[in-house]
Amino acid sequence: MNWRVIVVYLVCYVFLDWGSYVHPVLPLGITPWNPPPSLSLFLLLRFGQRYWPWLFAASIAADVVVRGVPAPWLAVLFAAALVTLVYASSAVVLRRVLRSREYFRTGRDVALFLAVVVPATLIVAMGYVGIYTVSGRVAAGDFLPNMFRDWIGDLNGILVFTPALLLYSDPRRWRRVWPRQTVLEVLAQALAIGAALWLVFGPVASDEFKFFYLLFLPLVWIAARWAIAGATLSLLAIQLGLIAAVQQGGYHTATFVELQYLMLALCVTGLALGAVVAQRRHVEAELRTKQGELNRAQQFAAAGEMTSAMAHELNQPIAALANYLSACQALVRADSPNFKLLETTVDKAAAQVRRAGDVVQGLRDFFRRGAIFLEDVSAAKLIDDSVDTVRARAEQASIRLTTRVAPHVPPLRVDSMQISMVLHNLLANAIDEIVRTDAATRQIDVEAAHENGRVVISVQDSGPGVDPQATERIFEPFFTSKPKGMGLGLAISRSLVRAHKGDLALDVEHGAGARFVLTLPTNARTGDQ
Repeated sequence: MNWRVIVVYLVCYVFLDWGSYVHPVLPLGITPWNPPPSLSLFLLLRFGQRYWPWLFAASIAADVVVRGVPAPWLAVLFAAALVTLVYASSAVVLRRVLRSREYFRTGRDVALFLAVVVPATLIVAMGYVGIYTVSGRVAAGDFLPNMFRDWIGDLNGILVFTPALLLYSDPRRWRRVWPRQTVLEVLAQALAIGAALWLVFGPVASDEFKFFYLLFLPLVWIAARWAIAGATLSLLAIQLGLIAAVQQGGYHTATFVELQYLMLALCVTGLALGAVVAQRRHVEAELRTKQGELNRAQQFAAAGEMTSAMAHELNQPIAALANYLSACQALVRADSPNFKLLETTVDKAAAQVRRAGDVVQGLRDFFRRGAIFLEDVSAAKLIDDSVDTVRARAEQASIRLTTRVAPHVPPLRVDSMQISMVLHNLLANAIDEIVRTDAATRQIDVEAAHENGRVVISVQDSGPGVDPQATERIFEPFFTSKPKGMGLGLAISRSLVRAHKGDLALDVEHGAGARFVLTLPTNARTGDQ
């Protein structure tokens, strides 16, 4: 045990009992507000159950110092034992039912606290007054009024003091709740409490205290702003203000008791509202933390997707570049080099290098910022440029490539590099399917038309078509029917097209082969969109 804790507890207990010894009911010595039991609960909850014997000692010391032993010693000892037993048991229950040692963080904590201390204080009041009634110090007819006075005094004392002691026993929480820049706001809230007390007890006050409800206004303001930490301090300030007003105004004991019942409503409201606000802020903080973790996970996923997309899109230009360089080596090593053909091949290799750079830059901008660099471009040019990237490969595989653009197709407003990537991917997939399945008819048709204010580009091949079981999953990432495919081409292509407010779909009603339909917006300035 820490003896300094014990000495401070005993001194504070007696001092609180002496300071709150106003309007006592003699010979019991009970008062309408009795905060010492709150100190006992705080001692057991904060420092442990091993301090329970000192509750008995503190009760005896207070009776001796403050009340001068108001009853025979046997009655005093029985009363001290009852107080010790009930509050020590209450502390055991509270430590078990409250999940966190940061008390009153949720409405559940406040509800459980009330569920324990309300019956505990009632049992203490019944037993305490009962002991003095049995000993003959109090008339049997005065049992109920004295019992309720003792109960409301202990209960309000605990509700006002215990939460504040538990919350502010850690200096770090004090600094976290009350930052320096809020001094003016705290002063305004303190003035609001003072103004409400003045209206309740000042010149316009009445015996019925009809303005007491005004005290709810600053309490709600403070609890909503500072959660449970502010609610506990505001309740303490209001309680001390009530005591000062009662003492200054010379009110009777019965009036003070009535005020304490009103104060009970304030305590329950303030603690419940403060805990709910604290719980909401805790949930919001957890959501912000989870959102941060989710954002980081999305960043990693985007980085992985971009890496996979780049690997997929760079495969074709790198393969073409390797073929062109091999051709250049063969031309250079020939006995009679064909420099004209060599120059043409080098130009094609340089074009593939530029295309690879454009792919990297375009995908990086898209995945990092969703960047789309819109420009006016004709459907014919997009199709021709994309067909040119696969023409040599199609010729090697004896695949016939045809293009047809309907008359009066308006210009497109798109990122030409990104849409060219999409068309290139569709054409490359068509070539792969025709070659992989050794189709009898080898043909790819690319067509463009203007339909319903949109430009529709279709890529149709004479391959085996898409497996009916795969039609619903064909645009899912990592789904592929190719033995060495990555399953990203169509997924990335659809993302790029939808970023242009267009769409990419598989025409499942088409006959033989596969037909993909690309729908894109036209240039809005032409009036065709």
